[in-house]
Amino acid sequence: MDNEQYLKEVQKALEKDTTRLGDVWGLEKKEKSPNEIAEELDVSTYTFVYGYRRFIQAIEEENLPNSPTVARDCGRALRGFIKRGWEYLSEETIQILKKRAEECDRIATDLQALEEEDAKVEKQTSQAEESFEKSGIAGIYVYTYPHYYRHPVMRGEDDEADDRTYLKIGMSEKDASERVMQQTTGMPEPPMLLQIWIGENDSELKKIEKKIHDHLRTIGHGNHQNSRSGSKEWFLTNEQSVASTANLLGLKLRFELNLETDD
Repeated sequence: MDNEQYLKEVQKALEKDTTRLGDVWGLEKKEKSPNEIAEELDVSTYTFVYGYRRFIQAIEEENLPNSPTVARDCGRALRGFIKRGWEYLSEETIQILKKRAEECDRIATDLQALEEEDAKVEKQTSQAEESFEKSGIAGIYVYTYPHYYRHPVMRGEDDEADDRTYLKIGMSEKDASERVMQQTTGMPEPPMLLQIWIGENDSELKKIEKKIHDHLRTIGHGNHQNSRSGSKEWFLTNEQSVASTANLLGLKLRFELNLETDD
């Protein structure tokens, strides 16, 4: 199929897409930066925008994610895009998109790619822990385990709805990494550090931690189903909900896991 015709069709479908995928595409066409897009869409993290940019690259350029976890979400996004935009897409274009979704599925289950992703996670977690150990900065941390992250406990109804899984949100009066390492002894896999948030006043972090916990429980993201641990710091939620809450409370994002970089 002629690439120009293919692009014309998918871009028409993206223009008509009323989901966040279409919103991000439209703002990128206006040459908005990721931070500007995040602000305009009222989302709290660069990773949110980055994820949708990766989906758009997969649609327009066949630039597929190298991270199995991101590829899993990308395959789902491609199928949702086909379902919503079918009237603007020829059968040939639909088949191209389906093949890309299938390739995303293959990447998502590739054992070597999964091992490489594990190494990236461990490297970034270790670097963040070391940085906080040296700085002595108090922080609110968010972490989980690879199994929970790759296999969400509660799937969104479609590619537009965020999945939910078990995340632990807690604080350290000295450094987030110390708290993470102290409470994961004996677990079958190392923890994934997803986010670290800092505030202007360390002495207020304990109160802020409680506000985050209370808000997540209020919106139905409590951990009542996870009765094994009995920990009040585990929540059935997602990164975006935590980030939105932290942002409302005036915290600043100090660290965020990026599965497609070694840095």
